[in-house]
Amino acid sequence: MEGWRGADGRMQEFLKYFDGLPDAPPVTDAVPEGPLLGYGDYPSLIRRPVAGSVPFVGDAALSLDAMSGVGCGFALLSAQLLAHAFAGRALDAEGVRDGLDDYRQRFEKTVLPHAEGICGDSLVDKDEATRQRMFETICGNPELSQKYLALTGRMVLPAEFQRAFMRGLMAAVRVPRGNRRKEFPTPAEGITGHFAGPLRDIPGHHQERNRGRCRVSLSRRSRF
Repeated sequence: MEGWRGADGRMQEFLKYFDGLPDAPPVTDAVPEGPLLGYGDYPSLIRRPVAGSVPFVGDAALSLDAMSGVGCGFALLSAQLLAHAFAGRALDAEGVRDGLDDYRQRFEKTVLPHAEGICGDSLVDKDEATRQRMFETICGNPELSQKYLALTGRMVLPAEFQRAFMRGLMAAVRVPRGNRRKEFPTPAEGITGHFAGPLRDIPGHHQERNRGRCRVSLSRRSRF
């Protein structure tokens, strides 16, 4: 991606890349309205959902790799979880304490698995051949295709898709026992939001915890 560095080279490489996409509209006569902006590093930041008596929702709770496209969705989801946690509760000291604890559990059960998957995916190098084999597996299986759409819409947890993906791999790959080799991606090789391991098990991750906050610098989508 060295050619993407610098404003002029970046735009030329982008137009070249876009022009090489299957069935893409021609951009030969396109006139850019402005410079193509990029970023050198975009760390994933995750904070504990509750600090003392303060609940965090949306970007206050976590900010992830922009390529995952979950900012607005997680903002709405975390706000909904907080509302449900306090539904029908008294707002006295005990009610607030129980409501915050309920919200923390809901957040860790519902949002955190997706966040850990997105962080893990940003650490995995994926070449074009691996991506193609991965999507061939998904597109060749109607049930798996629906699961993948549900995963990208954050309607199912990563572990559920992981199980379906492994079943799809087993159905697609039939290799003699004595001649097995890796032809398809493993679960941690390229499904956005589908790495299911805890953050502490991800090689190369970095966390900083201070006063209820957690900084997880995981993203490797630094391209230009």
